[in-house]
Amino acid sequence: MEQVVYGDVYLAINFTMDWLALYLTAKAVKLPVRPLRVSLAAALGAGYALASLLLPDGNILSTFTALAVPFLLMLVAFGRPREWRELLRPLIAFWAISFLLGGAATAVSYLVARWAEREAVIGGQVETLPADLPFWGLLLLALMVGAVVSLLLRVRKKLPKTVTVEVGESADALIALSGLVDSGNLLVEPLSGHSVILVDRSVAAFLPAELAFLRDGSAPSLTPRLRLIPYSTAAGEGILYGYLPKVVRVGGKVRAACVAVAPLPEGEHKADAIVPATLI
Repeated sequence: MEQVVYGDVYLAINFTMDWLALYLTAKAVKLPVRPLRVSLAAALGAGYALASLLLPDGNILSTFTALAVPFLLMLVAFGRPREWRELLRPLIAFWAISFLLGGAATAVSYLVARWAEREAVIGGQVETLPADLPFWGLLLLALMVGAVVSLLLRVRKKLPKTVTVEVGESADALIALSGLVDSGNLLVEPLSGHSVILVDRSVAAFLPAELAFLRDGSAPSLTPRLRLIPYSTAAGEGILYGYLPKVVRVGGKVRAACVAVAPLPEGEHKADAIVPATLI
């Protein structure tokens, strides 16, 4: 018995689920979410899912392709890592979240179909994804499942008040700074999507030569490494100057982060840097 598959609906469902899985993967392993790149990766995954319906199943080529596609999605969504082994954590998280999303969506969809008495019988078996459930229902279902999984991933942990930040141009020449963890630091560098660590000018000896002007607050010079970071506070809006260091470690763990140099306020808990909680 033939089963009719509507390509547009199939693409839309797979795109939505892949987008959710990639988004939750980024949140789970603390990677920056770049909507355009995540959307491109999700579209690639949805295209592969549709193409796989036309390809022969059960041979070595199909197995190799199925294993290679998630690697490609990680590269498209999150970029090439400094070391290839850094792909392992997001890849494992993506697989686990995909299985969780797929299983949860299938289970909830089956319950909805039974409740509405709309399950589709194909080849003598009850399909868990009902054929007559409207697409908007499937989309809403996917978003609900994604919201639940996102809440499960946000298991609150006790954040440290301070953390050691290491910054430099190579792993062998890092300068250690005392960082104050601040959940209110929501600054993001627009181009890369990286969270921003604020560093006091007085300890910015790690700056490369072409960015040394940031240390004394003089007028910025044009350089490819310079980044403009808009900010908004109760006192007004402005622009911070920063750059993307080649190596950043927070609490001993390598992180992708932008560093902005500015005079930090004096206070009881004076620190060299203010670190966003998303990097912990």
